[in-house]
Amino acid sequence: MTRWFPLWTALLIFGALAGLLFSVSSSPGGDAPAVTASGTRIAIAWAHVVTLFGILLARRVSLRIDAGKSEPESTVAKTAWRQYGAGIDALCVHWILLYGLLAFAWDQGAAFEESTAGRITMVAIELMNAMGGLIYFFLFFVLDRPTVSTDREPGRDAHFREAWLGVVGLSALAAFGSAMARLDRVPGEAMVEVCQHASPVVVAIGMMYLFSRYDAVSMGIRPLAVAPLWGYVALQATWARASGPEDLVSTGVFALAYVMKLYFLAMQTVWSREGRIQRHLDLGAL
Repeated sequence: MTRWFPLWTALLIFGALAGLLFSVSSSPGGDAPAVTASGTRIAIAWAHVVTLFGILLARRVSLRIDAGKSEPESTVAKTAWRQYGAGIDALCVHWILLYGLLAFAWDQGAAFEESTAGRITMVAIELMNAMGGLIYFFLFFVLDRPTVSTDREPGRDAHFREAWLGVVGLSALAAFGSAMARLDRVPGEAMVEVCQHASPVVVAIGMMYLFSRYDAVSMGIRPLAVAPLWGYVALQATWARASGPEDLVSTGVFALAYVMKLYFLAMQTVWSREGRIQRHLDLGAL
């Protein structure tokens, strides 16, 4: 039963996504049915904050207990392993701050987003969401290319630094467009639509790069274990829609996102315990 868990998880996620899309298309006028119990998304947001904070603390305690036991063999790979761990921790902190802001904004009521304070808060949320894309790209770079310079090869991480600057520039541009759309500073409905989805799409691309690296043969990870994460990419692409007014679809998207975060972090623990990520970093250090 355990070995089929990733497959059933993938089927469940894709089925839930299909159900949400069906609920949108089947509702009158194309609008999603409203949620009868208000505040569901707020509860989901606080569940993100509390659970992820607990996971972050558990990670830090676990790393202290297992210090030196689960690290790669080479010195370069050990530094890359610490970079990867810092990236996972940064992702947890990012999610805690993002969903804390979302819980605050949603708790103020629907009219809050139309106020000056509400617009500033939503801009901060868009910028915070964009930062997630940078973290996904960073984790991908750590697994994909040399990110550690050495005395013998001082320019070993040059390609990483060049790629990182490019990603920062692209993410900043996308975040700026999404922020301007939140402030109603973008002319034309078509351009507003593009800007609203710019940052979420860049974040989704970062997720795709990282998840495709997990799917590489050199990682030794079964494709079925990675399969559910592709559903998370689809969820991220709906950010502009889901972070708007509360309805059945947006609530369902954030509930599924919560499940996917737990799955992602659980797989990090499994793959680290099995030494798959460490072995991959050791191979990259050769």
